[in-house]
Amino acid sequence: GAELPWNRRVRRRLRKARQIVLHLFSGDTEKFWKSELEAPGREVLCVDVEIDRRQNLLKDDIYSFLLDLADTGTLDAVIGGPPCRTVSRLRYVQPGPPPLRSRIGPERFGLKDLDEVLLQRVRDDTVLWLRQYYIYHRAKDARAPLQKKTLYLKEQPEDPEKYLSPSAIATQRYPSYWAFPEWHRIKELNGFIGVSFDQGPTGHIKRKPRTLGGNILEL
Repeated sequence: GAELPWNRRVRRRLRKARQIVLHLFSGDTEKFWKSELEAPGREVLCVDVEIDRRQNLLKDDIYSFLLDLADTGTLDAVIGGPPCRTVSRLRYVQPGPPPLRSRIGPERFGLKDLDEVLLQRVRDDTVLWLRQYYIYHRAKDARAPLQKKTLYLKEQPEDPEKYLSPSAIATQRYPSYWAFPEWHRIKELNGFIGVSFDQGPTGHIKRKPRTLGGNILEL
C-alpha cells in the first residue's frame, strides 16, 4: 500500500464498494467522471498520469493493484482510451514525427529501423493497450460465477482505411489497433462490437474519426 498513489481511505472505500467503474487513461477529468457515475455503493476510479504521475499503468505495482480489484468481482466496468500516438495517421504527414509501426506483420510492434527510444515507446503503448484488456478479462472471469456482466469500452482513432479513398490507401497502408489480429481475436472471444463516428459534431474543433470497441450495446 505504501507504494501506491491511493491512500488508505480510498483503498478502504474501494474494498467496501459493491461496484467499481475503472476509467483508465482518463486525463485530469476525474471530478467530472465521479460526478456523473458515482452512486451509493458504486465507486469510480480514474487512473492517469495527469492526475498523479505515480498512476502509471506500466508500473507493475499499479497493474497488480488493479488486477487485485478485478479479482474481487466488484469491477463493473473497464473503460478507457490508451495512447494513440504510435498509430497516429499524422505520422505520415511530413515533415513531422516519423511512422513507428506497420499495419501487418511483426513490425506492427515496431519498425525494424527504429532507435531504442522510439522502439520502447511503441512497446510501452502496446503494453498499455493490452493491459486494459487483461484487467477486463480478469474481472470478467471473477464475475462469471456471479452471472454478472462486466462492461468494456476502448476508444481509439478510427482505422484510416475505413474512411480514406481507395487511391489514398493504394499509396500508403496505415497502422491501426483495430486492424491488428489481436483485436479481432479479442472481439471474437467476447462478442464485442465496434461503433465508429465523427467527433466533430459532438463538439470537437474539427473532423476526428473515432471508434469505440466493446460490449456496451446500448451505444
